[in-house]
Amino acid sequence: MKNTLFIALLWRTVAAYLVLALTLIACLAGLSASGIDVPSREMAASVVFIKLKPTFAYLAFVLVVLALEFGLKVNVVRLFAGRRLNLQPSAWHEYLVELSTLLVALAVLNLLVAFTASVEAWINYRLFGQLALLLIGTFVISGRMSRFGCTRTLISFGSYK
Repeated sequence: MKNTLFIALLWRTVAAYLVLALTLIACLAGLSASGIDVPSREMAASVVFIKLKPTFAYLAFVLVVLALEFGLKVNVVRLFAGRRLNLQPSAWHEYLVELSTLLVALAVLNLLVAFTASVEAWINYRLFGQLALLLIGTFVISGRMSRFGCTRTLISFGSYK
């Protein structure tokens, strides 16, 4: 049963991350269209900036979801069909805090690899290592969620019950 919780939490996390990433990209595109280059074209083409983009993305996601959670009491991951999961509000809060910790760790690890490894090694880490660590981290977190009494998911693709 933990596997279904893992899959349910993983796709909700990825969906929330993509929506927030697309929102950030749209905001940057809007600034660029208005004549404000964030970042400048020279900076965007540099290898260092390219290596740091995942770190910025992870930290931006963490800042937004924690600000919404603690400021407005809105759990972004729960918004994505969270009613279909049999989780208490405290479990959603714990998941978000643990996910934020995981993403901060991935951001720090990306910094370490970006500045200590070659570009080829960083590309391999970025393509395979970060994805594997995110999957493993989400799996471990979903295993820890069982202490909140969530032993199954309500999997139905029809209407909410």
